[in-house]
Amino acid sequence: MNGEKITYGDFFERFVKTFDSEMFRLEVRDYYSGSDKEVAAFKSGDLLNAGYGGEMGTWETNLKSKVSEGKRCVRAHIVSEKLSDYLKWEIHWAYKYTAALGEKIRIVPEAVLGELSQNPLISEDFQLLDNQHLVLVQYEPNGRYTGHYLVDDQKAVEHARDVRDQIMTLGTPVLSNFQEYWSDIADAWGLDIEAPFTIELGSGELEIPVLLRGFKPSKGMVLVTDYAILTNNVEELTAKGFGYSCFSDDTDAYRPEKDDEIVQELLNDWGWSGTGKLPTKQGK
Repeated sequence: MNGEKITYGDFFERFVKTFDSEMFRLEVRDYYSGSDKEVAAFKSGDLLNAGYGGEMGTWETNLKSKVSEGKRCVRAHIVSEKLSDYLKWEIHWAYKYTAALGEKIRIVPEAVLGELSQNPLISEDFQLLDNQHLVLVQYEPNGRYTGHYLVDDQKAVEHARDVRDQIMTLGTPVLSNFQEYWSDIADAWGLDIEAPFTIELGSGELEIPVLLRGFKPSKGMVLVTDYAILTNNVEELTAKGFGYSCFSDDTDAYRPEKDDEIVQELLNDWGWSGTGKLPTKQGK
């Protein structure tokens, strides 16, 4: 499939910074160059040096801004059965980080693709912006980025939409550490949780890390680690019946095995609105 070659800077300015509703990215490679130091640090257990920096800082700032505006940043990665060191780092560290910022990520094993595996469109990375702009992202066999290519073909765009929809239904969500911790709490206390959760607002969809149902106000408690996600939406959220609470991203402080009393105190403070009595940790 041919397209007009554009630089990464051009792509970022024309599309990433300006999309109106959704930015989707499909990744299909086991390795991308540029993160070798971070991968090596992760592999050795040096998590302080396994994170992003530099150019990613600009992308991260844009991601936060778009999510706070109710816009969707969506990613899917098709992976082989045996994960490369790069993919282990990406899935268990990098993706958890961007999931915490509000990116919606799905991991899709090759084994579940079925007939879709024969589709030529998933032989390379692509991005679909606002359901109308298809951009191919190409790499050399060694994982070195070579360019973005804007495809001006409406049939190709429609085909990409269909592929995206199929891919997203086949994928498993990547949860941030914060979401995993609260999922553990929900299991231990018998709570009704949805992580992530999408709320329809006047400005668009807002992706929330965690929703705990059964707590006041009527729709439950929205839990976030970055208040910027809520900044422009607090009034509408509360009008729709949601409460909210913002935590430090030091999620280890909220693990149920760390201090059951902290969790129970939080639940008491939020106020139970479900049926029966306020849940306590099961088995206690």
